Amino acid sequence: MKLFDHLIEEKAQLEVKVLASRFDASVCDDFRDYMDGLWSPGLEKITLDLSTVQFIDSSGVGALIGVQKRLGRGSVSLRGVTGHVANVIKLLRLQREFALID
Repeated sequence: MKLFDHLIEEKAQLEVKVLASRFDASVCDDFRDYMDGLWSPGLEKITLDLSTVQFIDSSGVGALIGVQKRLGRGSVSLRGVTGHVANVIKLLRLQREFALID
């Protein structure tokens, strides 16, 4: 089963859709490997589409923060954050770190 798909892949911009309904420890290693395969020098903006994700745990949050840390000064946006995922993002105040896109 395919867990991720990249929608945009340009030198400075990348958009990845998480297809799994649960973004937890069971998919985080695959997510990191997938992102490593797409990473390129000069990358400045990453959008992660989480519209199909219904559940996120601390491993999933850690994977998101890992992307932000690796990118450094660039921007990471989260698209389609709703329900449980939105509650976790707000509870942890991660909207300070990630731009949220409807």
